[in-house]
Amino acid sequence: MSHTIRKHARNITFNQDGSCICLVNNKDGFQIIDSNTLDNLYSESSGTYSHIQLYYKSSLMIMVGLGEDIKISPRQLVIRNIETQEQICEFFYPDTISNVKVNVDRLVVSLQDEIYVYNLATMKLLHVIKNLRKLNGLIDVSMGVSDSNLLMYPTYSVRRRQSMGTAVSKNSQFSGDTRISADVNEINEYGVIHSTVPNADNESSIDINHAEDNEVSPDNYDDMEVTKAGDIIIFDMTSLRPLMVIEAHQNAIKCVCMSKDGSMIATASKLGTIIRVFDTTTGKKKYEFRRGTYRAIIQNIEFSKQNNFLIVTSSSSTIHIFELEPYEIPMESINVSIHETNEQDLVLLDTNINNFNDDIGRPDTANSIINGERSSKSNTMKQLLKKSSKRITREATKKFNEIFINKSQQEKNDITIERNFAWCKFPIDKAEIRGQSSEINIVNDPIILTKIQVEQLKSVVSNTVQSNEKTVHTSASGNTNSTDENGSMLFLPIQILTLDGNLYTFLLDPINGGECLLQSQLFLLL
Repeated sequence: MSHTIRKHARNITFNQDGSCICLVNNKDGFQIIDSNTLDNLYSESSGTYSHIQLYYKSSLMIMVGLGEDIKISPRQLVIRNIETQEQICEFFYPDTISNVKVNVDRLVVSLQDEIYVYNLATMKLLHVIKNLRKLNGLIDVSMGVSDSNLLMYPTYSVRRRQSMGTAVSKNSQFSGDTRISADVNEINEYGVIHSTVPNADNESSIDINHAEDNEVSPDNYDDMEVTKAGDIIIFDMTSLRPLMVIEAHQNAIKCVCMSKDGSMIATASKLGTIIRVFDTTTGKKKYEFRRGTYRAIIQNIEFSKQNNFLIVTSSSSTIHIFELEPYEIPMESINVSIHETNEQDLVLLDTNINNFNDDIGRPDTANSIINGERSSKSNTMKQLLKKSSKRITREATKKFNEIFINKSQQEKNDITIERNFAWCKFPIDKAEIRGQSSEINIVNDPIILTKIQVEQLKSVVSNTVQSNEKTVHTSASGNTNSTDENGSMLFLPIQILTLDGNLYTFLLDPINGGECLLQSQLFLLL
């Protein structure tokens, strides 16, 4: 069927903990929306911005101009208190700002060929990484917890083979004051070739590309050069030193992601067929996943907060979910009351959040479901214990292999390429309609639905929904993690924002995987 092409938002993103949605309107102004209640927390109807980001759920807003308004430039970053309307600080840069990342104590600003690292408490410039090439905003940071304050970014490598046959090592680690390993004579002109010692005032810089191609031709190198675009640098924002270079792909990097705790990174190349996950401590590859056979543009990659799952969105209509570690059921979820589920969570909508369809999600309908299924809560403990025993069996098998067969997944030299554990489908097939970017938020707290609630949800979303003169069809298929007809099922909500202003919520079965249920679809643009 045909879809009406909507105007796209200029920028969409979740804040650091996923509690708020930051949405730059397709005209002027922006909105801050609570991702749980969908309440409009703050909005402005004037100003043109290319990027806004809320610092957690505070009143501090990081803003970058679009260039259509003389008040704020695309080379200017402003931090403002939206509650008091006080401007905290502003910075000007020599080039257009392509991305901004922030964690609990660091602010990172990416240009096309430079990265600036600030102390968020004092807004003092700590570090500048210079002379990079074609960053395209491909940076990510850890959340600065558990003594892990890391930055990742792609780099272009130029390998030079010595006359004696010594070559640059693979996944090189940096150690000591020079941060260069003993077996590396010269890293590369687009990677870390040397680092300057920090000044007394803790301001320092790294000249990544200290010499042009025609200037670096030492006598002990022959004329043979191999250019490679798929390397990643892991940078410590506490010690202000690069830690390692990871050879991630043979082709240019298209999408990067770092886990919240900084223990892993995920990368995809411009081919979009393979997703790789690396350990940031050792630089070794931990997992390799196949998204598909045909090429696709990877739009976003996101780790779940407990590092159990990796979610990938692309120009394809399929959202791929890969399992990293077996999901551990939180025991507190057993006490989750079924009636705590929001009424609108049982329906699919394609409408403005201020204009819900009155025929769907009525209190009497939701209450009838709840009252009819209260007796099934007694089965929740039995079902969750059954799932827990399945996880324990899987862990016991893994331990047996490690001890007696010595085939631990981490110790294998050849990582097995795995397929997805679960998947979702966008109701809108074409990427040009959805937009060329998307944002992912995996809700940490699971929800519990009865089987009858799930069946009714399938029935609702399988029907044609008419709202605001727009029509959406969805699939009614999906897995359940309970074989008991009267049992309850546990799901992890996954929220996905697309550039056309839609917020999708899918329900993932974390035990069995399979196709996810589309719980809701909301249109957020004004």
